[in-house]
Amino acid sequence: MSTEMPILEAARLRIRPLEAGDLVEVNRVLNAAWSESATVGEREPWLRWQIAAYEGLSSLMQPPYGDRAIVWQETGNIVGVAGLVPSFGPFRTLKSFGGGRSVEDRLFEPEMGLYWAVDPDYQRQGIACEAAEALIRFAFETLSLRVIVATTEHENTASIRVMEKLGMAINRNPFPEPEWFQTIGVLFNDGTAGRTR
Repeated sequence: MSTEMPILEAARLRIRPLEAGDLVEVNRVLNAAWSESATVGEREPWLRWQIAAYEGLSSLMQPPYGDRAIVWQETGNIVGVAGLVPSFGPFRTLKSFGGGRSVEDRLFEPEMGLYWAVDPDYQRQGIACEAAEALIRFAFETLSLRVIVATTEHENTASIRVMEKLGMAINRNPFPEPEWFQTIGVLFNDGTAGRTR
């Protein structure tokens, strides 16, 4: 089984590896999506690391973690970034994973996470869903992944809506910590939205 991710095609989108020439456009998109003001110089080491990781992870036969460009096929413009990322947290405390409350259940473990950020000029057009669906298909059909998760803040209703449209079960961390582990979408490979295992 190959762990390399090919270019993924969706109805309106292409999800492809980032390239060095994407720096200016990706920096603009991420600044807009995250309300940041990173300079091209500040973003450049991150892009070099992303590009190097594609080959490094592949050579080690590891999952194809990392960000990819979401390209609008009609224009060739980058309209967002999406990818598969390591997600680390106390998943067993969530309903979808059994809802345990013991000390052992609060230990952290890794899952594969889904990530997206869309240029605000292109939001509310189903782009995050379309890109995420392509990534889920790849993760489930090619990588044979058991479960995929997505995390966001409680107040990020737009991302929570995307999770719901993807068929994910929406879980809230029953504990206040860690602060970055707030609302978690869960989807199992058998199509169940976070049914307890």
